[in-house]
Amino acid sequence: MCDQNILQIVDQNDMEEEYDETFQNNILKRVNITLYYKDGPSSDVTLDSATISVNDSFGNKLLNDTPLGGYEYTLGAGWSPWTNAGNAGNDWLAFSEYAHNNIGAQISVCVDLRIKANWFQPFNYLPSLESASSKLETICEKVLKDIYTKKLIVPDSEFFDQKIDKFAYHRHVFKFACLEILERLDKSLKSQISLSKIQTVFAHIYFNHVIMAETVCFEDFVEILEASITTNFPELLRECERFICREVMVVSFFLFS
Repeated sequence: MCDQNILQIVDQNDMEEEYDETFQNNILKRVNITLYYKDGPSSDVTLDSATISVNDSFGNKLLNDTPLGGYEYTLGAGWSPWTNAGNAGNDWLAFSEYAHNNIGAQISVCVDLRIKANWFQPFNYLPSLESASSKLETICEKVLKDIYTKKLIVPDSEFFDQKIDKFAYHRHVFKFACLEILERLDKSLKSQISLSKIQTVFAHIYFNHVIMAETVCFEDFVEILEASITTNFPELLRECERFICREVMVVSFFLFS
């Protein structure tokens, strides 16, 4: 959250002369928020609605489901939406005055952004497996087999307690295996395949052959999701999300067909 004057969204010199001094001062002192679109179903999205609520440290409402203007967002971009329509403009000016008069005070901010379901296409944000080379898949499976038959020794494995640090160990094995796969690629494949693609393909194979063998019930998948975040293992997180999404779609098909 910031003072709009800092962002220089409004240039006082560009204001038309008919705006009175009070209006100009209100605009220049306006406090605003900045929203960033970091991830989602499409590179460009249009929101269905957007509101903001702000409470002070005592729970008093400073803004209550106040509508935000500007519904179009582009991936990686951010801007400061606001509206002067109706009472929203007066509410925001009152909130801005509170912020200026209570520097250092704690507030809680809740922004409610809603998007229509037809924007979301399942699997769109997950890494694609369709362009995977059959040679790459074969090498991935060979490296995994070599590791679990002890033909290929994973260095520093002795530093992991595989019961307590199970997912940290999985991450360690995964990172080592991806580098090994990269080394085994011939020159023509190396020029076509990035490390990111190797990680995507091997994560899919590793999840299906290793992680799935350790799962018994739904709670196991919850544990995988949580552990993949705490151990900074995004490749595992994506594969678990892919599996859950696929299973939900299958179940939904049979329920509603």
